Amino acid sequence: MQTLSQAQLQEIEGQIRAGRKIEAIKLFREYTGTDLKEAKDAVERIEAEGSAWLATGGGNAPADGRLSAADRQRVVAALKEGKKIEAIKLYREATGVDLKEAKEAVEAMPGGQQAGGGCMGVILLFVAIVATACFVLPRTLRAARVSPDAPPHSVVR
Repeated sequence: MQTLSQAQLQEIEGQIRAGRKIEAIKLFREYTGTDLKEAKDAVERIEAEGSAWLATGGGNAPADGRLSAADRQRVVAALKEGKKIEAIKLYREATGVDLKEAKEAVEAMPGGQQAGGGCMGVILLFVAIVATACFVLPRTLRAARVSPDAPPHSVVR
């Protein structure tokens, strides 16, 4: 991705101020070679942050994939909130690396690998308990021939 010059950024900001956001996105794509989603996200950040966007790196991420301390805090905060996809997106925006590299880097961070199965683990446990109660228990009782009228712990043979 190419970087934006101050003049290009001012032209994009002018389109935003004039209410022509789509034109601003088209210009951003033309200047940087980004895809539509990245250009839309960047234009929205420019709209929110103005010229400060360029001063903070504004999508012109370091080529070596390093993460600044502030960006690292944002990524780790997203991970702590359980928003792994958001953390990967933030990492990509901040470093310019591809999706695979960002995913691997985020998963290597503290909290990147989530322990346990989450909701799915609880659901599977519940299904296993219900299956045991519905299928295994009645068969066991029939095999032992327990009479419903018999006192507890007595088996009819």
